[in-house]
Amino acid sequence: MSSYKVRTAVQDDLSDISRIERQAAQAFRNIGYPQLADGAATPMDWFEEGLDKGFLWVCVDKSNIPLGFALANLMDGLFYLEDISVDPKYQRLGIGDTMLRQVIDHAKFLYCSSVVLSTLISAPWTEPFYRKHGFLEADMERLPAPVLEKFTAETEFGLPANDQMVMVKTL
Repeated sequence: MSSYKVRTAVQDDLSDISRIERQAAQAFRNIGYPQLADGAATPMDWFEEGLDKGFLWVCVDKSNIPLGFALANLMDGLFYLEDISVDPKYQRLGIGDTMLRQVIDHAKFLYCSSVVLSTLISAPWTEPFYRKHGFLEADMERLPAPVLEKFTAETEFGLPANDQMVMVKTL
């Protein structure tokens, strides 16, 4: 992993971030979510907001080319992981682990109580990845209102609630 580093994203990274997201999203086609593979992309204004707040990171190679990214958002004292994606050519090299540690470390720096995310149950690569970093499945009956609102909004993108879970890492 020494040939890669994580840094805060800059405006010039946005085209690479969009490319990485589109390429990584192709994996969803294989689990029955072609709409995610074909265009349910993170809105560009979310990336712009992440740039403005310093909540968007990229993992770059020696040439400063982004290979992966992580986007988070502050939500009522919680740090919400909006998206983390790695270029498929560079997956399984520890880049996602390194970026997730960056998100967790930044949440600690901000004195957040937890890092929260939602993920698809049917995506076999997600739950084990997050559990390895100490995330646990959240009790859906006890979600804070902003997290529940976010979860509900995600179901409007065509993601059935029964195939999603919220995971939380208490800090």
